[in-house]
Amino acid sequence: MKRIASLSAALLAVPAMALLTACTASGSVAAAPGAGSTGTAQANPTATSGAPAGGGSNSGGGAGTGGSTTGGGSTGGGSTGGGSAAGTRCHTADLAIADKGDAGGAAAGHHGEDLVFRNKSGHACTLYGYPGVSFVAGDNGTQINVGFTRTTASSPVTVTLRPGASSYALINIPDYQNYPTGACKPVAVRGYRVFPPNETTSVFVSAPQRACSAQGAGAGDVFPIGSGAHS
Repeated sequence: MKRIASLSAALLAVPAMALLTACTASGSVAAAPGAGSTGTAQANPTATSGAPAGGGSNSGGGAGTGGSTTGGGSTGGGSTGGGSAAGTRCHTADLAIADKGDAGGAAAGHHGEDLVFRNKSGHACTLYGYPGVSFVAGDNGTQINVGFTRTTASSPVTVTLRPGASSYALINIPDYQNYPTGACKPVAVRGYRVFPPNETTSVFVSAPQRACSAQGAGAGDVFPIGSGAHS
């Protein structure tokens, strides 16, 4: 009888030891060193700044001087002011961009066109500075010649566009016929690749014409998006 009692006690002790071991192991896993808490992770937001005076960095347009005409304007509820842009900048997705002929706005030996920027969003936004502009051709939108040069003949102003309002920037394009064929190498282009100021996403704007393909020959000028009534 004593032997049976001892054996029973030993058998009862085994589950107790297993239970104690399991609790200890469970506590060890919960306290594993180096285990981070996902609830305390926090993103580090990136600050954004107001739009600078420059245009789209991918356009190839650099700072420089150009024609003597003045360009830029706003219609349909746009307001203007000096200094850098404040508030919500107009992004490419906020804008519908089109080309419109500019009657008599270009210098001699050039023709002028207006790039019209219409706010198609449901909120007001601002534009400041130069759009990036270049000729493109072919189905793949291959850039032709260098990007348009930013002219300093007109100073940038901040333009605030309410929904549906428009603003424009003049582009001044030399007539390719003024250049020797060998120096110009004229080709057919489909239109322009346009970057709104401070944006890296472009829009294709249809404007079929002929233009010089030789690098630097007959390159156009671009004016800042400006103020005033469009004539």
